[in-house]
Amino acid sequence: MKYQNWIVEDWKRVIWSDETKINRIGSDGKQWVWKQVGQGLIDHEVQGTVQFGGENIIIWGCMGWDEIGRLAEVEGKMNADQYVSILEDNLLPSLEESGFSTEDVIFQ
Repeated sequence: MKYQNWIVEDWKRVIWSDETKINRIGSDGKQWVWKQVGQGLIDHEVQGTVQFGGENIIIWGCMGWDEIGRLAEVEGKMNADQYVSILEDNLLPSLEESGFSTEDVIFQ
């Protein structure tokens, strides 16, 4: 309710961030293929697997109304020290490169 009357100019000041995991091979979830009854799989419908799941990388990033910020690799499990370091090394320079000051934005 607090933001229901915001106009576009208000939303242009919001900087969003998130993390995502990118798998080097395959997906963490199930994958489905639509087939006719009795029809077998063909090569391009079968995805190989790697014992113990393969490798992945976790990436942190930020974005605003019309800008994207820097990306940072999250090493291991994110903790407070690493998060502060990512913000200092990536969020603050991203704001500066976009012409924002920390007082101009709302970090979400």
